[in-house]
Amino acid sequence: MLLTVLGLLLFNGCGQPGARALLQGERLIHERNYAQAVQRLEQATRLLPKEARAWNHLGLAYHGAGRLSDAIKAYQQALALDRNLAVGHFNLGSLYLDQSNLPPPSWS
Repeated sequence: MLLTVLGLLLFNGCGQPGARALLQGERLIHERNYAQAVQRLEQATRLLPKEARAWNHLGLAYHGAGRLSDAIKAYQQALALDRNLAVGHFNLGSLYLDQSNLPPPSWS
C-alpha cells in the first residue's frame, strides 16, 4: 500500500496536497493516531475524490476512531470507485463481522 501512495506522489509530484495528505493519513493510522488521521484523510478525499485507496484509508481511520457508520460509508465509497479493491472488501467485511452485523450476500 505504501508503494501505491509513493507512486501517487511521484506521478502527481511531491507538491500535490492530496497525495501528501493521503501519505500523512496512512502514517497516522500506523501510529494509531486515528483522530488526526481522519482529518488528513478527509482532506485527501476532498482533494482526490476518485481515489479509492484514499476512501479505504479514511474508512480505516474512522473504524479506529470508533466512528463505525462513517467507516462503512467510506469503505462503500472506496468499493464504488474500485469494485476490485480487495482490501476494501476485507475491511468492510471485518467491520461487519466485528459488529456481528453481516449483510445478506449480494448473490441472494
